[in-house]
Amino acid sequence: MDKYIIALLKFKGIGSVKVLNYVLKYNKNVIDLQNHLEELVKQSDICLFENYLKEAEIEILKNRNNGINIISVLNNNYPDKLLEIKEPILYLYYKGDISLIYNNSVAIIGSRNIESFDEELTREISSKIASHGITVISGLAIGTDANAHIGSYNKKGKTIAILPSGLNIITPSNNKKIADNILNNGGLLVSEYSIDTIPNKYNFVKRDRIQAALCDVVIVIKADEKSGTMNAVKVAQSVNKYVTQYVTNNNKLILNSFNNTDEDIKKIISRVEKQEYKMNNDSLYKQESLF
Repeated sequence: MDKYIIALLKFKGIGSVKVLNYVLKYNKNVIDLQNHLEELVKQSDICLFENYLKEAEIEILKNRNNGINIISVLNNNYPDKLLEIKEPILYLYYKGDISLIYNNSVAIIGSRNIESFDEELTREISSKIASHGITVISGLAIGTDANAHIGSYNKKGKTIAILPSGLNIITPSNNKKIADNILNNGGLLVSEYSIDTIPNKYNFVKRDRIQAALCDVVIVIKADEKSGTMNAVKVAQSVNKYVTQYVTNNNKLILNSFNNTDEDIKKIISRVEKQEYKMNNDSLYKQESLF
């Protein structure tokens, strides 16, 4: 019942950590969550909670009617790596192949303002990573992100784009073709935001933490210490994920660097944690039983 997660997070003062602890305390059992609701919600706010549930139902149905589904922590197969950061991700709207969130993956990120050399470099590195069966993650922004996605699917690899908006709003709109190509090549679009949500500055910061949480390794192509890219880098570093930068970048907050050689790419691939996030089709949470 994914609507319960969305409804609880609508309350001011009830953040993702409180909701996660509550859900895990009762082993994701929706009946128990309903029966002990007073642990999170004041008795005087029960009516407000019921209103939030109705709003959540409307949101989920509107997304579904537009080809967008949802997966939440109430799914027994929800990846642990999305829950291990300071501000855990409790649900994702998605379009495309959701099984990709269980794959070994590398986030390839960096500046929007890059030169032609950086574009070619990003595509080449992404292609090499994807050719080893590793999913490439990025944010569908112009510059580094766009080229990371292109490099991946040009080699028939899989890529995940994480959006700071509803999945019907591609930002920037010029990247709509890239988003379509991601889906047409068996990739995935995900977001924390319901359909029609317009991105704001804070949404981009929250999007960055999803990149860091979902990947196993972070590659920074080009970004200085004050870049927005560092939002993702700091989250990844906080949970001891391997972060590396292209050798010419010289960002003092990133200790590791690599060159575009086969040997260095193999070293990065070897750093990808061999964690298994596999879907058990027999116990897969059924979207039809949301309500």
